[in-house]
Amino acid sequence: MKKFILASVILLFTLTSFSQTIPKIEFGALNENSRLYSYNIKAIGSDETAIYSKKKGIYFPDGTIVKHDKSMKFIKKNKIELKKGRSLEFICYFNDKIYVFSLELNKKKKKNTLYAQTVNKETLELNDDEKIIIDVKYTSNNKFFGVRLQEYSFGSISSDGTKLIISHLAYGSAIKYRKNPDKINSGIYVFDGNLNLLWNQSKLLANEASLLDNDGNFYSIINQTLISVTNNGETKKEYILDSDKERFFFDYRTKTNSEGEIIFAGLYKNGSAAINKSDFNSQGNYKHFTDGTFLVKFNPTNKSISDVVFDDYNSPLYDCHMKDLILTEDGSITLMEKFYTEEKIKEKITTTTNQYGNTTGIDRDRTSTTLFIHEDIIVLKRNHEGVELWTKDIQKKQRSSNRNAISFNFIYLENSLFLLYYEIVDKKLVYYMVEVTMFTEEKKSILFSEPKVELRIIPNFTLYNKDKNELILYGVHKNYHGLLSITF
Repeated sequence: MKKFILASVILLFTLTSFSQTIPKIEFGALNENSRLYSYNIKAIGSDETAIYSKKKGIYFPDGTIVKHDKSMKFIKKNKIELKKGRSLEFICYFNDKIYVFSLELNKKKKKNTLYAQTVNKETLELNDDEKIIIDVKYTSNNKFFGVRLQEYSFGSISSDGTKLIISHLAYGSAIKYRKNPDKINSGIYVFDGNLNLLWNQSKLLANEASLLDNDGNFYSIINQTLISVTNNGETKKEYILDSDKERFFFDYRTKTNSEGEIIFAGLYKNGSAAINKSDFNSQGNYKHFTDGTFLVKFNPTNKSISDVVFDDYNSPLYDCHMKDLILTEDGSITLMEKFYTEEKIKEKITTTTNQYGNTTGIDRDRTSTTLFIHEDIIVLKRNHEGVELWTKDIQKKQRSSNRNAISFNFIYLENSLFLLYYEIVDKKLVYYMVEVTMFTEEKKSILFSEPKVELRIIPNFTLYNKDKNELILYGVHKNYHGLLSITF
């Protein structure tokens, strides 16, 4: 163990254009281990005494649960030991319990069985409470299926934490499912807080954009069809969204507003974004569907940068990821985009002679086009009609010709959006945290830097302590790793 000495390593200061309070950043005790140990670790949840995280093997059917106390001190870790023939599917924190889900493939009986067990929070070992969650028979054409809980989606666990949805799909059938869902071995299962099955439906699939509301109702979009399953699975409705095949949603997010409407915000195939609303009454009958104004025109993320046709050089290009989209109950939408520019570069080619006397190149001037990426983060706020409310340009200093050179992570907490990103400036790693407050439109920027490029903040590991207004993140420094907190 090694204690991180903040005073000598981390320098904190605010940007001169903002006069906000400097957040307090602290590291817990760091554990000495390989840097690679931490890159696949993810937060599970926390209770009154501890913080729990998980590390699932990438190529092996195993996983490890890690426990820290509230002072971020490492307590213990334990590798999950499954029964022979089981594979680890996922680990989640649900209803104040840690659940481990494992899958067994029974070739003799031609069925697949998903098991659930809770974890003892003191020993981190599996409790003796194994129960069958899903038991599915298969045909000769669908011997295996993948069970999945979308751990970072809005639709896996209901917003009040009382319902959970799990779906399965035969391996290799994702494309076939989109074309013809009725012919694919798939299904969704909705459970209560004690993992009792409430209802299930075959020929459906939950994804990161599906919605499970607090009443256990399910909403999703398949191809151009809106699907709703309500009344404990008894009422299933399907509605065609748009007859124009060039404008169907291929990626979207969902939200329930205070009036019971289901709001969809997503990308159209032609590269536009829009907000749509659907309204269902208590019986699950369809009332109406409205199409909002286009939010913003941009090139979808499935189009590479080289495919973009510019009207002229130095013209802007925006790139938006649906995973970075925030949809709120009032129907407004927040998009995070990256800003790109392309520039003409002039270079001089000279004649050179190598050690063997061979001459290469000819003295001449050449104009080449090099794509430079100035990854400013553009935050756009639009209302339910698509009208722009405000736009924030969070400027970055670093430029690079590598499209993935600079990335950012974001955390959305109630009415504030926090963006974390880093740049390498004069061989120093500089971390920035920018807060964009939704109501006041204010933002504050803070940064901390290291003399050497030796610090990394692990993505996808975020917990929020509302009582202390504190973010819990995971960091790696040299060969040490551990939790860090940002209090603001």
